[in-house]
Amino acid sequence: MEIPEEIRKKALSVVQNLLPDISKELYDREYQPFKQWMRDRSTDVVCEEVLLAYFADQVKAESHLPYGPNTLG
Repeated sequence: MEIPEEIRKKALSVVQNLLPDISKELYDREYQPFKQWMRDRSTDVVCEEVLLAYFADQVKAESHLPYGPNTLG
């Protein structure tokens, strides 16, 4: 399932215009690695399965940290 470009542009416009600068920086810092992760796995669909796989990879990559949900690993 591919999202039409018109919808992507509208969503991007909303994000760019609603977030204060500090929040936008935080959002971009988290969103860009997710987008790269998606490119690395040849997907452009954001759905529950994709998010769960991404979060599971994040937990695995950060397993040395003293916190994190134990239900994803």
